[in-house]
Amino acid sequence: MSEDLQGTPAALVPDAGRELEGRVLPGAGLTVAERMVVDAAVPELKPRVREIVDVARRLLDEDGIDALSMRAIAARLDVRAPSLYKHLPDKQAILDVLVADILRENGDVMRAAITGAEDPVGAIISGFRRWALEHPQRYRVAMDGPLADTPLVQSAALHSGDPLRWAMRDDLEGAVTLWSFAHGLVDLEMKQRLPPAYDPGMVWARGVAHLRHADDDIELPPPMQGTASTSEFWSDPPEDVTLSPRAARIVEVARELLEEDGEEGMSMRRIASRLGVRAPSLYKHLPDKLAMENAIIAHVLREMGGIGMAAGAAAAAADEDPLVAVMTAYREYAHAHPALYRLYTRGRLDPGPLVRGAELRSAEPIARATGHDGVAAMTIWSFVHGLVDLESKGRVPDTYDREAVFLRGIAALRPVEGRTW
Repeated sequence: MSEDLQGTPAALVPDAGRELEGRVLPGAGLTVAERMVVDAAVPELKPRVREIVDVARRLLDEDGIDALSMRAIAARLDVRAPSLYKHLPDKQAILDVLVADILRENGDVMRAAITGAEDPVGAIISGFRRWALEHPQRYRVAMDGPLADTPLVQSAALHSGDPLRWAMRDDLEGAVTLWSFAHGLVDLEMKQRLPPAYDPGMVWARGVAHLRHADDDIELPPPMQGTASTSEFWSDPPEDVTLSPRAARIVEVARELLEEDGEEGMSMRRIASRLGVRAPSLYKHLPDKLAMENAIIAHVLREMGGIGMAAGAAAAAADEDPLVAVMTAYREYAHAHPALYRLYTRGRLDPGPLVRGAELRSAEPIARATGHDGVAAMTIWSFVHGLVDLESKGRVPDTYDREAVFLRGIAALRPVEGRTW
C-alpha cells in the first residue's frame, strides 16, 4: 500500500490507475493497463451532444424521467426532433450519456467530500446522502437498471466507485456492503418509505459505524438506541381488517396480473376481464386502483411476515441463527416476486388500518430476531433492501460473492451477541 493510503489523504488522486500502479484496480477486476484501455476508449462528446445532454439533465431535474423524450428535448432546443438522431440515435443513447455524466458528477462530489477529511468514510457517506437527496431524479436515473457495457459508461462507473473503495482501503467486499446499506437507506428516504417513527439520521449513524472497519477507532452507538421511536412504531395497533371474499378474489387476480405484466398490466379493465365481469362492478368492493394497490401491499406484508416468522422459528428450533434466516427469507421473497417487491417499497405506506396492521405483522420477524432493537432493525432492513435492489438491477458485479456480502452485513449490523427469538 502506498504511503498516501496509510494516513489521512491531502487529496484523492483523480486517476486511480496511477495511485494504484502495479496492482489490480479495486472493484473492477482490471489491471492498470486494462483500466487505461477503458478510459482511453471514452469518446469525446461533441458540442452538440453536450448541449443535448445538458437539456436532458434540466428536463430530468424539473419533471423527472417521464418528461424525457426526443420531442421535449427538441422543443427546448428549438429544433425538430428528427435532427437529434444525427447526434444520438435514440432515447436510450441519450440516457446512457446522461447516466455517464451523472456518475462522473457523483465521483467528483465523493472526491471533494474526502479531500482533507479526517474521517474519509464518514465524509463520503455524508456527501453521498446529501448529493442523492438534493438530486433525487439524477440518482434514480443513474441507479435504474444495469449499466451500458460501453467505455463511456463503464469508465464513469469506475470513476464514481473509486472514492468509496479508496476510503475503505481496498476492502472490496466491505465497500459493497457499505454501499448496499447507503443505497438502501437513501432509497427508502427518497420514497418516504422509512417508518415516520424513526429518525433517519440515527439509522445512518448506526449503520455506518457498524459497517466500517473496527480499527477506524469510531465509537459505536449504544444498543437499544431510540427506544421511544420503537415504542411509537408499535403503539396503537389497529383492529384487524378482513376483506370480503369477493374483494379478496379481486386482489388475488390483480396480484396475478401484476406478477405477469407489471403495474402497467394491472388495470381495472384487465382484472374485470379475467374475472369475467364488467369493470364498474369492481368498484363495489374496492373503490379505486389505489385501494386495490393498498390491498395487494397489505397482502404482501402479511405474507412476508408469515414467511419470516416461520423461518425464524425453524432456525431457532434447529439452533441456527434466526436473524440470518429471517433476512434470507426476505431476500429470497424479494427476488422471487420482483413486481410485488417494487410495489411494496415504492413509497410511503397508507396509514389506514388495513395496511398499518399488515405492516406491524411484517415487522414481527426482524423485531424478534433483533431483540426488539428498532434502530438496529432499520439498519439491517436498509442494508438488505439496498443489496436486493442492487442485485435485481444487475449493479453488483459478478466478481463479488454476494452471499458473503449479505452475511457480512448481517454480522456487522446485528445488535446483540448471540441469538434472540
